[in-house]
Amino acid sequence: MIEARRGALHRLDRRREATLELIVVVRIQNIVLPIVLVVQDCIGGSEPCRCGSVGCWELDAGARGLLRAVGLPEEGDRMVRAEQVIAAAGTDPGCGQALERAAGALGRGIGALVNAQDPEAVGLSGLAAEVYEAAPDAVRAGYLATLMRFRRVTPPVLLPSTLGDLGALTGASELVFDAFLTPRGLGSWPAPERKTA
Repeated sequence: MIEARRGALHRLDRRREATLELIVVVRIQNIVLPIVLVVQDCIGGSEPCRCGSVGCWELDAGARGLLRAVGLPEEGDRMVRAEQVIAAAGTDPGCGQALERAAGALGRGIGALVNAQDPEAVGLSGLAAEVYEAAPDAVRAGYLATLMRFRRVTPPVLLPSTLGDLGALTGASELVFDAFLTPRGLGSWPAPERKTA
C-alpha cells in the first residue's frame, strides 16, 4: 500500500529549489520504505530552468508557462499577468493557445502525481484552479493522457478549491496548528517548571 504523507511536498535539495519532489511511503507488511519521486522527470522537457535543473513543470504550467507560451517577459507580478492572459483567452487567439498549452501541461503533471500517489481525488487551488476552470477540457485531456488508466476504472476527480486566495493560507495554518495542537505537538513542549516555595 502506498500512502502519501500529509505535507509530503518538500524541497529536499536546496540547489533545486523550484523542483517539485514528492515523498511517498511504501508499506510492505512491517517494512516502511520512504521513496523520493522527482515530478519533473515525469513531465517536463529538456529545457533548462532558472533553478539549474531541466524539465521543471513550471516551464510549461502555471504563471511562467502561460507567460512564456504567449511570449510575454517574466517580469513584474507574474500571477497578475497570468490572470490577464487567462481573461483574454476568449478574445485573443495567442492567449487562447497559451492557455491551452499551459492547461495541457497542468493536466500531464497532475497525471504524473496521480500515478505516483493513487489518490481518491485531486484538489486544485490558486492559478491551477483558475486554469482548470478556464480550460477544463485541455486539463482533462493532458491528465487522462498521462494517467495510467489500468489502475482505475474511473480516474480520480479533479476538484477546484472553493477557498480561492485563502486556500494556501488555510493549508499553512492547519500545518501550524498540527505542530502545536496535536498530541504529538503538545508532547514536544517542555514541561513547565515546578516552583517550590
